[in-house]
Amino acid sequence: MHIYPSLISSNVLTLEKTLQQFDRLCNGYHLDVMDDHFVPNLTWGPTFINAIRQATSLPLHVHLMVDNPEMWINRLKLQPGDTVIFHYEAVSDHAHIKRIVDIIKSAHLQAGLAINPNTAPEKVHGVLADLDMILLMTVYPGFSGQTFIPDVLNKIGTLRKMQQLVGNHAMLCLDGGINIDTLPLVRSHQVNHIAIATAIFGQPDPVSAIKQLYTSCN
Repeated sequence: MHIYPSLISSNVLTLEKTLQQFDRLCNGYHLDVMDDHFVPNLTWGPTFINAIRQATSLPLHVHLMVDNPEMWINRLKLQPGDTVIFHYEAVSDHAHIKRIVDIIKSAHLQAGLAINPNTAPEKVHGVLADLDMILLMTVYPGFSGQTFIPDVLNKIGTLRKMQQLVGNHAMLCLDGGINIDTLPLVRSHQVNHIAIATAIFGQPDPVSAIKQLYTSCN
């Protein structure tokens, strides 16, 4: 299992130091982009994301919790292997999703689609074959520190059956409310990637916190 610390909960005033500490400890970083429209919160713009890209060699998950996600992609100076994730709930239909996926892949990036806790996994069946990652939100998007919603894990079996039907091998990622207590339940579902914010950066010693989380993954 790969842990991607979600930098939304980190101290932005010491972010460069955080990256220097964590580059040797984690698999990559999860960056939450919020526009104060799709979700009621505002975080980083392209300039800040691009600065983070220059400050680390590890892969990034750029999680676009925004309206009009296609307007963001070409403003991001990412590297091959990075993943751009946008929300099913932010687009109008499957043709729209496929257009965005094409834009992402034409930039030599991986395409991910996120679905909220109340979105049925069957709704993405028509676009599943085009995806490199499926991100299941285990909280409602917009704020860090929310309580994990365990019922979301029931979607994993459905998604895997759908993947087998279309020959898709997209990575599964969970995001929201994952901590030392909920991690064993997550681990039992054999998810590829997890994004963790508060359980790392909300702790007195974030370095010790991520080490403990990795130990619990094994």
